[in-house]
Amino acid sequence: MKGTVDVFQLTDGEMKKIQTIDADTSATSGDHGSAAIQLSPDGKWLIASNRITSNQLVVYAIQSDGRLQKRYHQEVVKKPRFFCFNETGTQVLVAGQDADRIQVFDFDRKNGTLKNLNKDLLVPSPVCITLL
Repeated sequence: MKGTVDVFQLTDGEMKKIQTIDADTSATSGDHGSAAIQLSPDGKWLIASNRITSNQLVVYAIQSDGRLQKRYHQEVVKKPRFFCFNETGTQVLVAGQDADRIQVFDFDRKNGTLKNLNKDLLVPSPVCITLL
């Protein structure tokens, strides 16, 4: 695992890689453990999680040409195996597999920042979240 996000452009039925950007802000070498990647409901933000060398979410703004610009990173619960946006894109829930909890964050759709609400849900080894 490289801990990167690749961006592709689809033109006339052909995919071309236009960008590779780091998804892990830690300076360590070796395997990186990116786990999940999600697009915000409004299509303006992309978030990737890291779970081996660091426990964090990295937030990217999606530029007009489809390329990503790293905007923010947030330390989160141990081994963030999965995360998801709520329906409106105003909150992000993070499943901490080795922390036995789901963290809840407010997501600022204007600047891409996350704020921990400190309202964790205690769940044994969560690895997936589905909101109905």
